Amino acid sequence: MTDGKQEGPGMDHLTPRPSSRSGSMSANSPRPSLTRRPSAMADGAADGSKPRDYLILAILSCFCPLWPINIVALTFSVMSRNSLQQGNIDGARRLGRNAMVLSVVSILGGIINLMLNISVGVNLTVFTCFKYLFSLQ
Repeated sequence: MTDGKQEGPGMDHLTPRPSSRSGSMSANSPRPSLTRRPSAMADGAADGSKPRDYLILAILSCFCPLWPINIVALTFSVMSRNSLQQGNIDGARRLGRNAMVLSVVSILGGIINLMLNISVGVNLTVFTCFKYLFSLQ
């Protein structure tokens, strides 16, 4: 044994090959590492605050008549809360952001849907009234 290295038959699998894609590359390697690194901290995460899950907003969006989107928003919100409890801060932030976007889309789409339904209902009511009034003559 020389220099603390074990040499001999069956020990060649312990030495890293230069063409290996092991993910643990040296700092001066021209090839990037294949390991996953945490994303850059943004959206107020630098101050150490926990990410929001927007559960209240997702629950409020369930009262809007755009049901497939608001149910998905509620699911993302609960998944964000579970990720935070498991310690996955980046995943909780990403899922919380998705829950917020889907909740806002659901609320705005529900308001537009209600306005269209009301305007069509009022137009049909006015049309029916005029039709009834002109048919009396």
